[in-house]
Amino acid sequence: MASISGLVSGLDSAAIVNAMMNVERLPQQQLMGTRSDLTRLVTALQSLNAKTASLGEAAGKAANQTSWDALSAKSSSDAVTASVRANGSPTSVTFNVDRVAQSQISLSGSFSSVADLTGGASTLSLKTGDTVTQIDVSGITSPADLAAAISRSDAGVAASVTSSTDSFGNQTFRLQLTGTQTGADQSFTLYAGDADAVQAGTATQLSLVEARAAQDAQVTLWAGTPAAQTVTSASNTFTDLLTGLDVTVVRASADPVTVDVARDTDALTRLGSDLVSQLNQVLSEISSQTAVTSSTDARGNPTVSAGVLAGNSVVRSLSQDLMQAGSRDINGVSPSDVGIVFNKDGTFTFDAEKFAAALADDPARVQAVVSGIAERVNQVATTASDRHDGTLTQRINSDNDRIRDLSDRIAGWDNVLELRRTTLERQWAALETALSRLQSQSSWLTSMSATLDGLKASSRS
Repeated sequence: MASISGLVSGLDSAAIVNAMMNVERLPQQQLMGTRSDLTRLVTALQSLNAKTASLGEAAGKAANQTSWDALSAKSSSDAVTASVRANGSPTSVTFNVDRVAQSQISLSGSFSSVADLTGGASTLSLKTGDTVTQIDVSGITSPADLAAAISRSDAGVAASVTSSTDSFGNQTFRLQLTGTQTGADQSFTLYAGDADAVQAGTATQLSLVEARAAQDAQVTLWAGTPAAQTVTSASNTFTDLLTGLDVTVVRASADPVTVDVARDTDALTRLGSDLVSQLNQVLSEISSQTAVTSSTDARGNPTVSAGVLAGNSVVRSLSQDLMQAGSRDINGVSPSDVGIVFNKDGTFTFDAEKFAAALADDPARVQAVVSGIAERVNQVATTASDRHDGTLTQRINSDNDRIRDLSDRIAGWDNVLELRRTTLERQWAALETALSRLQSQSSWLTSMSATLDGLKASSRS
């Protein structure tokens, strides 16, 4: 509808309608304010819920027996690296690194053309072990293209070309073939002819100079003793050299190498420190979101504001339960005895030095205390953050339902307000029309009165 001019009444009827609509809009604005507050609350609860779930994961890991079985392997030489898997056990092994694994490198003789090398054959074959791979070289005249065709094949050999020019200006080439995999069973030979000819023994074997032989890595366990034993590997990694122990050799070593497998104190320390760190993150989040702060307004008057989660019973219970779970004794042993200290400000501190000393003195005692704390913390965290039944999760879902309901009600008010504005504008338009008619009638009456007065004056004269 066109804006109301107010030319007849002299009133700014558009401004009057807007003012009346501001009053009509108050209930909707209150709903919007409530939705905004709920949205901020849900955002804070979701952040807290995510941190609580992470705490539950850290606590669950610290409570798991498998985590306390963590082992690490340490080598006495940089010629060897080692790692231990879950099925390993504390042990020590000494061995000599006799040799490392390598792939074959072979060189062709000098040739001036591809046909000179292949004898004009349209097919080459690379034999690796019992596997023969055919390579179509028909139409290839460039040594570089020949090398590319060999490299593209599935033979597991990479080819490259070198060239030289003699004193007479003649250019010659050599082909270098390098196996892409290590191990004695990866040695290869090159033939002119197809796979059938190779199998039949009728293909021509091309002459190659072996620059490096394919070989397995080899170590000798317990060298110098009657129990000495050699072990080989096609790669430089010996999987399960001892049960659960993988060893990778980097180079041969003239001196014996010892690998020790022992309890991984760094990993065990992280179990305790990560638990404390995640616990503090949750408690810090609660503290910051429930804090009451004092300030002054623009007029200098004191004001007090509370965090978005202040007064939330679910959050308050979570905070109290976590502090109790982390600070209570385990079978008469205080958490502080193993380096998990509960502070007066409601936070926790991890004393790495005290933890290390306790671990060295009595590993089983430390495990019992830390895993016991972790079990309690995990139960509290899971009760709060479980994706279906968690108290925080349920509160978030409930508040999200309220937000959706408020959004529907706000949208409903849009229609009500639109109709109300239309009604008011029509009423004011009708008033302007009525006033316009009255004004016209008044002007006609005034005109008629003046005419009658004129007639009367004429008759008297």
